[in-house]
Amino acid sequence: MNVQIKDSAAFERNQHGHIVVTMTGFDLTGLQEVQRLETTDVYVMAHTKSCLVSRLADSYNANHRLETGEIYKVAFMPGREIKDDAERTTRKLWKRGIRKYGYSKPIAGIIPRMMSHSIPIREVAETASGFWYASIICLHDPLQDYTGDPCFLGVECYNNWLRAYSAEPQNKWVSCSLFAFLVPD
Repeated sequence: MNVQIKDSAAFERNQHGHIVVTMTGFDLTGLQEVQRLETTDVYVMAHTKSCLVSRLADSYNANHRLETGEIYKVAFMPGREIKDDAERTTRKLWKRGIRKYGYSKPIAGIIPRMMSHSIPIREVAETASGFWYASIICLHDPLQDYTGDPCFLGVECYNNWLRAYSAEPQNKWVSCSLFAFLVPD
């Protein structure tokens, strides 16, 4: 895994002040990602597993797998950039990342890849958000869980849980969350 970090407290930052990490992709299925994560200290919740192993048209395997050897640059946009809690919605965060900063829409595969390798996600979260209990959410095209609800993959950094978060456009997010986007070449 190629991660550009000088030491545990110093991260690469882009022109917007956002932490950026670089990772190399591996083409794993959703089931392979679950199996890989479960051999570590990562807890994969049941509804999250259902998002990863779904066989629907919008599934992880069809749309969200990383390509082997492909280099992915991921930027972490702090939710606190939108001061008003009522304004920190999925729709507005997505627009901010894409329109204001020129990031690309992420794919869900970056979340399990971050968790299964040496990216210090807790340190990234604390450094970028100022909170050790932050979560990192990937605002990718939604996956459906076993109930049919649209979901985003994310990680609760404080307990190392891979989670599926509701992907409704009007959802409001807490200011200590970070939002993962791809940085275009």
